Amino acid sequence: MNTFKLCPRFEKAMNLMSQRWTGMIIYLLLSEPHRFCAIESSIGVSGRILV
Repeated sequence: MNTFKLCPRFEKAMNLMSQRWTGMIIYLLLSEPHRFCAIESSIGVSGRILV
């Protein structure tokens, strides 16, 4: 059987990126820092879901 292991750091990053809102939040934060309430209103999701 031909198996291989991924780099642990890459695997951890992919697990983090695959979470529901992570991609949208990172995209929003690329331009500049935002407060939590600004992220909440920009994405249109309640803070209870993001935490």
